[in-house]
Amino acid sequence: MSLASELQSVAEAVPGVTGVFPTLNAPGAVIGTAIGLVTGTAPDAVIVTDDDVTLTIGVSASAPAVATCRAVYAALADHLAAASLTPRIRILVAQVG
Repeated sequence: MSLASELQSVAEAVPGVTGVFPTLNAPGAVIGTAIGLVTGTAPDAVIVTDDDVTLTIGVSASAPAVATCRAVYAALADHLAAASLTPRIRILVAQVG
């Protein structure tokens, strides 16, 4: 399992998270979709670089978005720290409800 997949699983396990969505700009989404159609695989929903982790989440209407983002951040930071990694973590909320 890749680090991106691990982090997606960690985020999805946080109460209030309804999903993790691909973090792509419009051209990137088109390219990612085209590659996925050819290869039969989808791009990772979590973007991981040496310095950054970026993900886009959906949040349940019954959960405060800010508290959910903080909980996701804490869960990701703990998971990364266990692997001696300390990148910046950027969480975007794409959907509430």
